[in-house]
Amino acid sequence: MSQLSPGPEQRPAPQRTTALAVAPLEAARLLSVCISTIYNLMRAGQLDAFHSGKSRRITMRSIEAYIDRRLAVAKRKKGRG
Repeated sequence: MSQLSPGPEQRPAPQRTTALAVAPLEAARLLSVCISTIYNLMRAGQLDAFHSGKSRRITMRSIEAYIDRRLAVAKRKKGRG
């Protein structure tokens, strides 16, 4: 009997991070945006970031708040139309 690789329905779901802060590349992955969008959001004050040594970290709280703000805007637009 041959071993087949699991299909998409058998693959484990990606684990949600429990980190308090993530690197910009991880934030981009979480939000499904490009890295330049992450840096633009940090520059605009939409994402809270800090340096830890030479590394930059973005707080998960600010990522979640950004998502909440985007959802609120989408709901307002949906209510108009």
